[in-house]
Amino acid sequence: MQVKALLKAMHVTRQFDQFDQKRGSGSEARLEPKCSPLAVVALVVSVTMAPSGYDRHITIFSPEGKLYQVEYAFKAVKSAGNTSIAVRGTDTVCVVTQRKVPDKLIDPTSITSTFAITKFIGMVGTGLPADARSIVQTARQEAAEFRFNYGYEMPVDYLAQVLADKAQVHTQYARMRPLGVMPILLGIDEEKGPQLFKVDPAGTARVRHVCLTTATDEGRLGG
Repeated sequence: MQVKALLKAMHVTRQFDQFDQKRGSGSEARLEPKCSPLAVVALVVSVTMAPSGYDRHITIFSPEGKLYQVEYAFKAVKSAGNTSIAVRGTDTVCVVTQRKVPDKLIDPTSITSTFAITKFIGMVGTGLPADARSIVQTARQEAAEFRFNYGYEMPVDYLAQVLADKAQVHTQYARMRPLGVMPILLGIDEEKGPQLFKVDPAGTARVRHVCLTTATDEGRLGG
């Protein structure tokens, strides 16, 4: 699309160059534009809106139907360089993740990607640490409000859906951006037993048997 727009621009420029040459030679020349003013405006827009220009706002779709800001959020999860693996069994659920210390002067005990949401729900935030803390704060607030309103602990599947809905809202408004973190929720439900969910920056929550998030994988292992 960009190549065609540039070729059209070169064609219009060539017409004006021929007009200037005829006028300079003294002969009467008249330029008949082959494109309407509306086509010229469309040409300028198509030239300025290169494929990389569709990522300036979250609400702009590319010609391929993509939201580049959402894809950048997935890349931010990979760029963190951490690997997280979660497995759900018949009566238990466990998770293993990495702890990478970026600086030798930092106390390793102050760095973590595992968080307790309630007594029965835990979360692993793989991606940007600041965005992970933001999701943890939101999850704890939602769980506390649920317990205050209904008198029992928030189910894991419901919390995962709430976080997915909030992540999806971040893809709708230009004042927001998708969070560069992929939380893994795990816990024990009173009725359903061990639960394992994964929420992505696009706003999708899926129940998993095995969950993997790495710097070189999109984290789609498991069912």
